[in-house]
Amino acid sequence: MFMQVMIGMMLVLTAGIVAVMTAIAGLMLGAAALVMRFAAGRQGPRRTAREQGPGEPVTLEARRTPRGWTVE
Repeated sequence: MFMQVMIGMMLVLTAGIVAVMTAIAGLMLGAAALVMRFAAGRQGPRRTAREQGPGEPVTLEARRTPRGWTVE
């Protein structure tokens, strides 16, 4: 009887530890996703302007913004 109670307590303890570890891993993944989402938006695209010759057509650059598309 005592051994069954001890085994049951160990199983409950193990399940609790696994649940806490899973919750911590989920929070860490969520935090990493938020950091990557907001850190990437601050840098923006890095483009170098190149000069166009007299015969070349003008190329417009379009980028997505929260209000729609912007053409530069």
